[in-house]
Amino acid sequence: MYGIHDIIQFQEQNNGLPMVSRRELDIACEDLARFLQEEHFHGNPDATNITLLMQILREEGWSYFGRYPAQSNLLGGCFEKGGQFTVLSEDRRKYEKLQIPAHSILINKNLYQREKQFQFRFVLAHEIGHALMHEDFSSSSENMKEYASGLQIRMDGDEVFTNRQEGRLRSAYDWMEWQANTFASCLLMPRRLVMEVTSLVCELEFECKEGAKQTDQEPKEEAVFLTAFQDKLFTDHQLASELLVTIKDVFRVSESAAFYRLRSLNLLPEESQLLPSGIVVY
Repeated sequence: MYGIHDIIQFQEQNNGLPMVSRRELDIACEDLARFLQEEHFHGNPDATNITLLMQILREEGWSYFGRYPAQSNLLGGCFEKGGQFTVLSEDRRKYEKLQIPAHSILINKNLYQREKQFQFRFVLAHEIGHALMHEDFSSSSENMKEYASGLQIRMDGDEVFTNRQEGRLRSAYDWMEWQANTFASCLLMPRRLVMEVTSLVCELEFECKEGAKQTDQEPKEEAVFLTAFQDKLFTDHQLASELLVTIKDVFRVSESAAFYRLRSLNLLPEESQLLPSGIVVY
């Protein structure tokens, strides 16, 4: 039976870590979004049902085990092997041991607040990305020691991973986190649906053709529309700010996630910035 592992499948690996480009993740995640809700690609763009995806993973042996203490530095965790893990207590006065079953996903308690539901969706999608892409890497104890070393650097306050552009990625940890972040972004905001919503905001015609799928090469018709979008968005930051809010609301993501997705799709200039007020400036 055709399933999610047939979609998220990358042949080339380095020590169990997939060697995958942003474009390849774009294509695979759009196929996965279609698999979950094909109707969204028939003129009705909407938020990806991440809960449905988690339900499918449960049928394959994964569990949504519980929550990190609210004061933990980690927003979420994906545990292939399970075991005993140490986390900081909620009062930040001591460390506590958590016994976690294999194939479990945990989310920080802070993200269960209603006002953080969009961030919760992104973190859950990020951890599902780890579950689908990094099982082979995580099966090696030596690999996980390397990952833990990269994680410790981040938790100690080093800024190795604050810039998540591919050119700044160094360790296996950096690459895994980049892949999981990109997976979450592409799944929650599929490229063609973002293009369709952008066409509505810019008042330009762009049809997400029935049955049309991405290929390794960007479709010529999409390239033409992209140029037309840029002609409007790159010269009108108010329109860009309107698009940002629309993407956020339609796909139920944070302003920050929407901003970086639009910039990665070249719908915002590389030099654009997102102000705390939610306004895009160039």
